[in-house]
Amino acid sequence: MRTTSSWRRGTAVFAVPGALFLIVFAVYPLILTVINSFRRVTVPGLISGHMSFIGFQNYRKIVADPQFWSSAWRTLLFTVVCVAFQFTLGLLAAVLLNRPFRGRGVLRGLLMVPWVLPIVVIGSTFKWMFQSGNGLVNTVLGYFGIHGPGWLEQPGLAFVTIIVANIWFGFPFAMQNLSAALQTVPVQVLEAASVDGASAVKRFFQIVMPIISGPIAILLTVQIIYTFNVFELILVMTGGGPAGSTAVVTYYTYQLGFEYFDLGPASAATILILIALGAFSALYVWLTSRGEKAA
Repeated sequence: MRTTSSWRRGTAVFAVPGALFLIVFAVYPLILTVINSFRRVTVPGLISGHMSFIGFQNYRKIVADPQFWSSAWRTLLFTVVCVAFQFTLGLLAAVLLNRPFRGRGVLRGLLMVPWVLPIVVIGSTFKWMFQSGNGLVNTVLGYFGIHGPGWLEQPGLAFVTIIVANIWFGFPFAMQNLSAALQTVPVQVLEAASVDGASAVKRFFQIVMPIISGPIAILLTVQIIYTFNVFELILVMTGGGPAGSTAVVTYYTYQLGFEYFDLGPASAATILILIALGAFSALYVWLTSRGEKAA
């Protein structure tokens, strides 16, 4: 009994620093953000501690702001396109790597490079590649007599360039997860279907895909949450420009809080983002528990 009591006290001692870290850097800022979303927050007010309660005015201001809705629709488009291409490329790579061949390990390692690089490094690299003057892409086009456009200076092209960069960064994550999922497909089932005359395409879509549908659902949920939350890539590559054409909802919130110091509406926008991400997180938990029950 004494040993059990000592063990519990020992584990409590080790748990306290982690709990304090969580409270100071996660729970307290979240509570403060919720409170500030209902207050008129100014820099002098933050210093003096005197901030007035204004109810839902910050939320009404956000909802009435056309820039919020344009950034929200831009975020939706960005997320759908990025996740679709990341999943498709990841699935193709996973199927390719599912068969043994010489150099498979090397190829897998090379394909994982984008995922292990810091996002700031990726953003800086793509910004250099797509510079209108001496960027790598326009330099290569110049060798063929093609005058390259201003990739990051034109609204539509800038948005497409960021999408390409994010797809390149995120598809290895899909590849790795789908590779693991493909390993769970029983070989005997595929061999039996082949003996029965099922083609490779039919085996893939009617046998493999249904078996790995659970991991696919979880993967897509995680990808949606992560892509929805992209910020650093846009900050490094375009700074939300040109003319706000690449400002997604997270960057819009950053501008409110740290460029315009409109901290009350920024807090309200943050809470709205958390609600959206919380919905996807709840979906992730539900899909995970469903997959565990099925297993």
